[in-house]
Amino acid sequence: MAIRAPDCSKRPSLLNLSLSHLAHRFTEEVGISPFQYAKLISLCKARELIETTHLSIKQIASTAGYSSPSRFAIDFQKAMGASPTRHRARSLFISDTPPNSDSRI
Repeated sequence: MAIRAPDCSKRPSLLNLSLSHLAHRFTEEVGISPFQYAKLISLCKARELIETTHLSIKQIASTAGYSSPSRFAIDFQKAMGASPTRHRARSLFISDTPPNSDSRI
């Protein structure tokens, strides 16, 4: 099950805003674009899976909506400061208990 941002293309009309104006206002308020925000949320959920499950990085990348594990690794490293594999190794080292094998969120 991939993590996806909701389709907001019809929502701005409820606020009397165009989609581009809403995106501009979002970026002004939050500091990043709605697309970047959705990607960051997805990467944070992926980080949680890396820290708490034994799912493969490829499975986690797919769950996060990436068709390319290498693109996922690049985006993850850029956002989190370490590759998914290195992040998992660090979280295992820091944690007193190993990640559980439960693949549910």
